[in-house]
Amino acid sequence: MDAWQLDYFEDLVRMETIKTQSDSVPLDQLINMTYNLEECQVLQRVQTDEQLGRFYVESGFMPELDGLPESTIELLDYKMGRQSWESEKEVFISNDYVVSRNFINIII
Repeated sequence: MDAWQLDYFEDLVRMETIKTQSDSVPLDQLINMTYNLEECQVLQRVQTDEQLGRFYVESGFMPELDGLPESTIELLDYKMGRQSWESEKEVFISNDYVVSRNFINIII
């Protein structure tokens, strides 16, 4: 694994232990995570609802905001960040936000 893959893998393991409230991850799941690292998205230095909301707005992931003037967008409170992670069932890990919704299950 190169450095970014190792960082992603560590974040995925932490995320899984938080979601399952367990201290360990089954071996077959660890192998699946390793094979599917390219399907993982890590938003580095995204630690709050507001930062996540800003990322979604600035990256064009909120099509309902297309066409709004920049002055109007600046008035947002970025609650969509909280709504996003709650609906995605993802978590903030250390200094990052980890999204693994595109994982493909590999049968071993």
